[in-house]
Amino acid sequence: LQASRYAMQTEKLNSRLKDALSQRFCGHQEDECPAMLNAHSRIHFIPRVKSDEVLELMQQSDVILHPFPFGGSKTASDAINAGVPLVIFPQRYLRGRMAAVFFQI
Repeated sequence: LQASRYAMQTEKLNSRLKDALSQRFCGHQEDECPAMLNAHSRIHFIPRVKSDEVLELMQQSDVILHPFPFGGSKTASDAINAGVPLVIFPQRYLRGRMAAVFFQI
């Protein structure tokens, strides 16, 4: 994942991801379970890059997450150009369905 411009936002997202993984893999355990720690270790925050470096970075990725609820048409076209799978979450309004349109052609 690309880090936010603001460290506090990145930390908050990382904490939310860890909580969600903990609920998913550990259930109601108080301690962090090995499955959650393994899943969380696979999430990497990278520093922001210039727009002309994004395609190169995408080519090194295993998967690209569509940036919902925003349009993401640039992200989708870049992911397709890079040959990397794109995970999308279509929304109700057009601004959240742009990436899905690429796969309906």
